[in-house]
Amino acid sequence: MKHPSRRPGRAPVLLPVLLLCALLGACNYVQPSLTQQTQIVTDAAVDRSNLHVYVRPVERLHSPVKALMFPMWIRETIPARIELGRSLARVFQDAWSEEPVFPTLVLPDELVYRGRESALAEARRRGADMLVLPSVPYLYAGGTVDDSALTIRCDIYEVASGNMLVSMEQTGRIEFERNKDWVLWMTRTRMPDSPLYSITRAIAADMAVPLRSWLPPVDPRRLGFASTADEIVDGLTASPDENANQTDQGASVRSMDLADELGATTGSVYIKVEFDVDKATIRPEYFANLDELGQALNSPKLKGRKVLIIGHTDSDASDQYNLELSKRRAAAVKSYLVQRHGIDPALLATDGRGESEPLVPNTTPANKQLNRRVEVRLAQ
Repeated sequence: MKHPSRRPGRAPVLLPVLLLCALLGACNYVQPSLTQQTQIVTDAAVDRSNLHVYVRPVERLHSPVKALMFPMWIRETIPARIELGRSLARVFQDAWSEEPVFPTLVLPDELVYRGRESALAEARRRGADMLVLPSVPYLYAGGTVDDSALTIRCDIYEVASGNMLVSMEQTGRIEFERNKDWVLWMTRTRMPDSPLYSITRAIAADMAVPLRSWLPPVDPRRLGFASTADEIVDGLTASPDENANQTDQGASVRSMDLADELGATTGSVYIKVEFDVDKATIRPEYFANLDELGQALNSPKLKGRKVLIIGHTDSDASDQYNLELSKRRAAAVKSYLVQRHGIDPALLATDGRGESEPLVPNTTPANKQLNRRVEVRLAQ
């Protein structure tokens, strides 16, 4: 019978084996060798702090938005910080486009951050709904020979009001580890070519999570909205059943009375258009959306076709007032298309539905904004 005192003696043999198995499980590749030490290589990991969200919206946004992002403002004075800020912002844009986060996220390279008010003015000039201002409060670039660390703060504003909607911050770090000699093998940590970009990418992925829970679905057709000429053409030439499958079940029944009179049996789309308060004057920042509609109606698939334009309002004011207002706003859209895009006025019929067909309950400013829209139907 074996003496029990000999059993603990196996530990020195098992420990290196278990350690090697653990390293092999985590490694990226192994360079075995019969004459030299086996090389076990792992990629350096990005160690991130918890994501701190300081400001967040109370409820989910429903309307699709266009966002303008400024290059990252690096607060520390370092060489070429403007160029580095642009590069880091592009990492954010790429990551949020792949996730995706915003339906439209524009990052003009020529922009330079010169303060919040200046950035908001630029966003209004470009017709953006949201302004994304990323910044870097702390940065240490160790390259491939030392630790690298980065703190990123991201503030998002509503362009129309200038109010902050989201503010969050996170720190990431990649530690440089020297080679470790384990006699039988050697472990080596492989640093990324650009540790700062790797950290930025990881933080961008973390920040995308709360944004996706607040922002509307990226596909604007899910609620029936279209923002480009191609989307409008696809929406108008689709069958009503196809359109219904692409919209939320909570969306209202489409305007059918006048549509039936015109023989409108194809699809429909919503165009995001807003007007001056209590007026039928189109706000200039929404001209671009109507220009997309004009291009669509002049496209080979739609040119010469009859179209029904229907105005919708929120629940502010009386039913009768909103009904008349929605009709005047639909007529304003028709005038714009005739004057700016040369569309035959005989091809454009107009109507108004007032507040009778809301997409969502008129309980919040965001919901009311969503309900203020223009519907476009294609008639046979």
